[in-house]
Amino acid sequence: HEDTLVRHLDAGGRADMRVVQAFSRAKVAPQATANVYDHLVCLREVDRALHAALEARLRPRPEWRTVTTQVVESFIRRVLAQEEPELERLAEARELAIRFQHDYDADLPESLSQAEKLLGDDAGPLRGEALRLLNKTT
Repeated sequence: HEDTLVRHLDAGGRADMRVVQAFSRAKVAPQATANVYDHLVCLREVDRALHAALEARLRPRPEWRTVTTQVVESFIRRVLAQEEPELERLAEARELAIRFQHDYDADLPESLSQAEKLLGDDAGPLRGEALRLLNKTT
């Protein structure tokens, strides 16, 4: 029984560290990389790290909500600022923002409505929980 507790605490610590590292990379991505795709990879890493934290039964920290919203906001604004915004990347960021809101109680980024207007009918399909959440709110 004690072994199980030690393994659980160890897994929780690793998951917590993974979230912190993913947030750190995503926060510096706008300055660290000129490539929008690399920035998106950092957002995907945040998603995987948060999911792993839930799997390890970690309770999301309050600051995770704020940072999650900030990193998605930063990415969406970056794509919107492009001369020709990459709609596929914007659609994926939209889906991540909605999933982060649903799964981790993060706020939706302010720029999401502008992104959705730009995406219009080209918005990628939402899947799973994100789709169910959207259907509840519309």
